[in-house]
Amino acid sequence: MQFIDLKRQYDYLKKKIDARIQSVLDDGNYILGAEVQDLEFQLARFVNTKYAITCANGTDALQLALMAIGVKPGDAVFCPTFTFFATAEAIAFLGATPVFVDVDATSFNICTTDLRKKTRASLIRKKAKGKGHNCSRFVWFTCRLSCN
Repeated sequence: MQFIDLKRQYDYLKKKIDARIQSVLDDGNYILGAEVQDLEFQLARFVNTKYAITCANGTDALQLALMAIGVKPGDAVFCPTFTFFATAEAIAFLGATPVFVDVDATSFNICTTDLRKKTRASLIRKKAKGKGHNCSRFVWFTCRLSCN
């Protein structure tokens, strides 16, 4: 069963798509060219923010987001068990440790009960290693769940 007719969508937009592709080929700017700048501007405007950054794939997007919030080697990053492997890959690539948290059976979002348990365990391990307890802005929400 075909849910989306991509051929039909392409046929409808063919002239616009082909013109933009030809423009890129004519310019020879395959990375960060005028079309990318235009796309990022339009995306930022669409979501009502000052900037938008496009990425080659979801793994790059996850890595950039983790870098932007200051994840560094030794950090614990909580992620759902119900995810693509690239989630853990991006965390490990930065030298951090992925901590898998069970998901809620009805929403498939992170289960807050398991998140509290895993956060407490992670903080206890950190204290046992003599590294103290430092709530960075990244883990602020998990510390709010476990530090009280």
